Amino acid sequence: MTTTSIELRLVYITTGSLVEARHIGNTLVEERLAACANIFPQMESVYRWKNELQHDQEVVLIAKTDLKLVDRLTERVKELHSYECPCVVALPADGGNPDYYAWLAGEIEAGDSREALNAGNRTDDNATANMESDSGTGSTQTRTDSLPTSRGQTGPVRGDGNND
Repeated sequence: MTTTSIELRLVYITTGSLVEARHIGNTLVEERLAACANIFPQMESVYRWKNELQHDQEVVLIAKTDLKLVDRLTERVKELHSYECPCVVALPADGGNPDYYAWLAGEIEAGDSREALNAGNRTDDNATANMESDSGTGSTQTRTDSLPTSRGQTGPVRGDGNND
């Protein structure tokens, strides 16, 4: 395969915690919506939310996928994410190691043939989670869903980065 066999996209996603980033990254790779997910455990974000200037510690997740999967990946992230309006931005990648592109295409394409079989069998970890957002303070985007922690327990996920 050559680099033209896949239209690589690096999907930039921010999350409120390392636990949440791991959960989303694992899900995307397990469901073959992404071949790989990289997690950068700490960065500071400055943004305006509900007319208030915010400064938050967040975690960056970069998912590597094909253009044809970006819409499905985005919808899946929105299902799993604790934020009311999560950052999910697909950036094109031009050039690079043809062997890596071939590996990436194989990891994603292998999932295409199984997707029809597994479509009805997917479980959504957040299907029964409490989906309330913090709309009273005008501050950080927050929900109190329960996600698996690194110790296999469940706990609250907050958008303020204080979950780890």
